[in-house]
Amino acid sequence: MKSLLQKILPKKQERSIYEEEKVQSPFRSKMKIFLARKLTIIGIVIFSAILISSMLGPFWIPLDQTWTDNTQINIRPGFFFMRYPRQLSGNVRAFSAGNNFAVGVDNNGSVYVWGNIEGSRNQHLDVIPENMGNVTQVAAGFNHILAVNDEGNLFSWGLPAFGLQDIPQGVINNRITYIHAGRQVSIAIDENNQVYVWGNDNVVNIRTTDIRGQYVRTIDSNTTSGLALLETGVIVALTNRDLNITRFPDNMDELQGRFVDVAVITQSAAAVLDDGTVIVWGSDEFGVYDVPYHVQGNAVSIQSGRDHFTVMLNDGSVASWGFDMHGQGSAPRLNNIAMIHTGFHQNYAIDTQGNIHTWGLSGYLMGSDNLGRCVFARTIASGRISLTIGAIATIISALLGIIIGSISGYYSGKVDVFLMRFAEVWSAIPFLPTAIIISGLIGNRMSEGARVFLLMSMMGILNWPGMARQVRAQMLEARGNEYVIAAVSLGVRTRKIIFSHIFPNIIALIAVRLSLSLAGSLLNEASLSFLGIGIREPTATWGSMLNAALDSVVMRDFWWRWIFPASFLGFATVSLHIIGDGMREAFDPKIAGKG
Repeated sequence: MKSLLQKILPKKQERSIYEEEKVQSPFRSKMKIFLARKLTIIGIVIFSAILISSMLGPFWIPLDQTWTDNTQINIRPGFFFMRYPRQLSGNVRAFSAGNNFAVGVDNNGSVYVWGNIEGSRNQHLDVIPENMGNVTQVAAGFNHILAVNDEGNLFSWGLPAFGLQDIPQGVINNRITYIHAGRQVSIAIDENNQVYVWGNDNVVNIRTTDIRGQYVRTIDSNTTSGLALLETGVIVALTNRDLNITRFPDNMDELQGRFVDVAVITQSAAAVLDDGTVIVWGSDEFGVYDVPYHVQGNAVSIQSGRDHFTVMLNDGSVASWGFDMHGQGSAPRLNNIAMIHTGFHQNYAIDTQGNIHTWGLSGYLMGSDNLGRCVFARTIASGRISLTIGAIATIISALLGIIIGSISGYYSGKVDVFLMRFAEVWSAIPFLPTAIIISGLIGNRMSEGARVFLLMSMMGILNWPGMARQVRAQMLEARGNEYVIAAVSLGVRTRKIIFSHIFPNIIALIAVRLSLSLAGSLLNEASLSFLGIGIREPTATWGSMLNAALDSVVMRDFWWRWIFPASFLGFATVSLHIIGDGMREAFDPKIAGKG
């Protein structure tokens, strides 16, 4: 039996006295204690994940602090913008994309709506009118939808504002052959080529005098006006205002009659000629003049998003260019495409088999805020700034505390009494009121970079006494050790004794204090920014993001705007405290001795 157990159980390896000493070295013993706590490991993993994502994340997800987008306000988390119903796969009759939503019609005339169809901006988009019959056309605007059935009857639903649901009587009484839904405006043309426009004419100026009685091929509009392409190949401006989209090329008169398609974005317009050439005019914002080389001479049709263009080529492929923050300006390699449709930041391509291909903005991992900014990108960038501010503030307080505490503890006597009384007076200064007063007196006259420097300096200079007391206590204890007495006897310089002999022996306990101080600095920065006296918008920190969500409506309806930065801040500070407790348990002789 004994021999059997010896075979099953691992045999204890015999080690030499040197191997035993190596295994039981003080550092290995302390690290064993430190890593034995599962909670400490969890804290290290959490803080490491936050640190790595915050420091490296902005390189993969670049953030323009000044960027805003009023079409992306307060969107809940999720990737659902282009999650089209599977009933439309291979079964598409009509299609149109709007602002983060789209509408499609199958071959039976049934209507489907998907995407961001919730919230006050897009309310009622999912409330599809009943008894529309066999729908043949649909058009998606900024926050409303138009549809026409095979009898020419028009239906409208979506945001009940700006007169979008006030359909003109002429539209109701006549057979509609063409519809266009823009930003707060609707356009319909009946079988007699009569043009009807309704909606918010205070924002979008649409003048139809020049196209009345004309056969219109297509109309496209932006936030100010629009352009119409007649069946004769002539482009007509739908306004008499001087706008970017109405500043046609110098040779426009020569090109009139040759256009086959036209599209309009915020500050520019583009059109396809009968030879497949694409011309662009207006503002060159987002590089829209840089038409891909392979597009020229091969374009068949063109569609526009908010600030990008997408074309279908004669070989069945597609190309996109322009604004590309969400990938909408980078088309994938596709073949056999039969039609294309674009939303504000989305693209849809339908091939000859009816399969739907998508690219562009599909949603937000952590939603968007009140200015249309990605909460995930800002939370990651906030961590970079918050952790940097906290780390530098901790370093400043640590340097002051170590120098003052070392001098006080080593020299003791009158020097110790003076420095410790000074530390007590300094620690009696309340941090938050002092920071508020200093920020109020000089902070408003500073640039954002100077405010960051001021905040780091205040947090560091006001919080050093705790570190000084701990270093002093350790220095007093270490000063009586034999190696210190021997160094003094040999005439070693005082500075070298403090920083070369004593300091390495107390560095572990200082590290414990640093981890806890960093957690406190993160909370201090967040508190000041939350109160509006720290880092301010548009610069993102966890505290400033929480300050921007300081509203009962936001807390209730737009929970993602505060819960994610608050979670990052909470996990970072708690994990630092867990790591600090683990280090203290491992390296503090008094606590380690109890274990």
